[in-house]
Amino acid sequence: MPVHGATLHKYIEVTTARDTNATRLDETADRFGQFKDEVLGGWAAAGVQAQPPRLWGGEIGPHNGGSPPCNHSSMRWATFADSLWYVDSMATAAKLSYEAYCRQDFIGADYGLCDCETGVPLPDFWSAVLWTRLVGATVLAAAVPAGATTGNADDLRLYAHCTPTAAAPAGSVTAIVLNLGRAPAAVDISTVAGGGSGNVSAFQLTPLSTPGLTPATGLNGTGVALNQKPLALHASGAVPDLLAQGTRHGSSSRLALPPTSISFFVLHDARAAACL
Repeated sequence: MPVHGATLHKYIEVTTARDTNATRLDETADRFGQFKDEVLGGWAAAGVQAQPPRLWGGEIGPHNGGSPPCNHSSMRWATFADSLWYVDSMATAAKLSYEAYCRQDFIGADYGLCDCETGVPLPDFWSAVLWTRLVGATVLAAAVPAGATTGNADDLRLYAHCTPTAAAPAGSVTAIVLNLGRAPAAVDISTVAGGGSGNVSAFQLTPLSTPGLTPATGLNGTGVALNQKPLALHASGAVPDLLAQGTRHGSSSRLALPPTSISFFVLHDARAAACL
């Protein structure tokens, strides 16, 4: 019978060591890729419909460790380290032609984007907001250029998408760069999408060294900063304008990457043909 869509459910066993290990993060690509091959292989073999099924990540999230109560007794999925996996997972799914990525869940249970006890946004919430604002649906080929980094190149992961026109002019490119390492690094992304090295906006997420909802800090804490400023809702409960908090750089040459950070670089002058 014709199959018009297929959804993958995937939970990751979260630990700080896993979230900062490139080999373990690659397991997401392995599983998403295996599912894609199974679905499209079945479609091709059946030969009963012209269009291939559409692929969705229908229920994706960090494993909660056995449904802990809605309090702060177990918060291992609520850490900044989890956002390294989360952003990498979304980028990986997009690269493999998944059209949607449904996070399990927003609020109301454990492993959500917001704390189920207080409603306070967790690091993954802020990653999701920045992704939505800065990352478009069109995926571009991208790789860390040889010789274009300082630090350990194996700790860097690079993805690229067209930037939504609500955030930048048509033709702009958003480069998503993860530094999994515990040391600073730098990368030259001027070659992404064919060049355009001037006029770059940077949005960099880093962990806080102060306690949040739990006494833990850093990678194991629940706090997050955007361009070194702690993120929080306004007193009214409104989400702040994150686009207004970007920092401008005159060139994408050797952009600094803080330790264990998530960077969204908008290349306003990329003029990528796929994004026009």
